[in-house]
Amino acid sequence: MSGPGLVSILLGCSLLLVSLSAVTCLCYRRGRSKPRRPLAFSRRPTSALRSPAVNSYYIKKSPSPGSGSNSPNDACIPSGKSSPGTSPIGDDGQQHAEEASTKVHTEDETASSRMDSPTVDESQQLDENSTGSVLGQLVFRIRYKKEKSTLIVSVVKCRDLPGKDPAVGSSDPYVKLQLLPDKQHKVKTRVLRKTRNPVYDEDFTFYGITPTQLPIKCQGRGELLLSLCWQPAANRLSVVVLKARNLPKMDVTGLADPYVKMYLMYNGQRISKKKTHVKKRTLNPVFNESFVFEIPQGAESLDHVSLEFLLLDWDRVTKNEVIGRLELGGSTVGSALHHWNEVRNSPRRQIAEWHKLRE
Repeated sequence: MSGPGLVSILLGCSLLLVSLSAVTCLCYRRGRSKPRRPLAFSRRPTSALRSPAVNSYYIKKSPSPGSGSNSPNDACIPSGKSSPGTSPIGDDGQQHAEEASTKVHTEDETASSRMDSPTVDESQQLDENSTGSVLGQLVFRIRYKKEKSTLIVSVVKCRDLPGKDPAVGSSDPYVKLQLLPDKQHKVKTRVLRKTRNPVYDEDFTFYGITPTQLPIKCQGRGELLLSLCWQPAANRLSVVVLKARNLPKMDVTGLADPYVKMYLMYNGQRISKKKTHVKKRTLNPVFNESFVFEIPQGAESLDHVSLEFLLLDWDRVTKNEVIGRLELGGSTVGSALHHWNEVRNSPRRQIAEWHKLRE
């Protein structure tokens, strides 16, 4: 092979090596500049949810099974307004359906804490309307976790609700919760359409609740002093509302604005209503107000007659809250029945007695 041919081959090989080196370097740089995609089984780190301050509390609603997200908006810091995620009624008046899971969600809840935490099951009969008919029952559960200062309220279901829509004989019910005595932190369940027996199974967690903030259940609903006199000749029953004592705190100030509303019942129906004046800022109000009820014809023996008393807390802005209730009549028990029988057997005598109020 001649000299010029050998030189040409060497130059060609040199150019080929330089080209391969340039291509390799370019590919390497491009590969490093592109971000790596996470693997399919990689897991994002989650930040731990910190507990709030001791003197503050907020509300968390358990997430909906169909939502597929645990957004931080589920925990609402109280600001006097309800979060859009916890209210079924929007600003435009349209009702939103929001479903929540049946599991109670708390921070770092362990198996041992679930076993030690007590659960209170309640079935509360709802208020009666103006005709005296029962409005149904509300079934709920209450749990308090002292180690985490959390109060968990589970709205389970309602039974035998009245049909508010006369066309279909049904209703579109939802339940509204309010934390007392602040009357600021309101939450609501989702709306269930066309049913009189809705099942919600929704949990609401109130954080930062100390045992000293739950005194109402322990101290009772208070007592009411009443004086009754049966006048068979005039067919009248006079009632004197004297005073109340040891009422629970209903306002932020630690006081209440109580007044008494009373109904005359005949065969289970409310036929007459009267009420006292409001006593401002007191837990031991003195009323000293007298009322006279006309007994209907045919009820002179008071067999089918009873009196219902509601002690309420007056509020300028929100609906008046029921502090406690009492019923006097032949179908009652205990001190209420004893007082009623004594009034019936001692006509024209004013007989007074203290009565404990119930929820």
